[in-house]
Amino acid sequence: MSKVGKILWWCSKNENGIITDPDGHEFYFDRSVLSLPKRKKVERGVLVTFEPSIVDTILAARNVSIPLARSRKKLENKFDQESKQLNLPFEIGSSCQAS
Repeated sequence: MSKVGKILWWCSKNENGIITDPDGHEFYFDRSVLSLPKRKKVERGVLVTFEPSIVDTILAARNVSIPLARSRKKLENKFDQESKQLNLPFEIGSSCQAS
């Protein structure tokens, strides 16, 4: 299942970095899983799509791609909406318990 995330950190020297999803989970990735030309610059804060996986207990991203401009706005809205769902104004269960 493909997810939307943002590049939190990227090291151009080592060609690896971290993607964060709307839930705040961090996924390691490197140039080998990127679907873009080698000379294309990877930058912090860029929206990406990826497939989450686990490698030796480490969250990792596979099939990372930067969406085309025409679909980027829709994905940004999806990322923002999913991020906001975590910010509840109350604790779950605190005001919903039966008397």
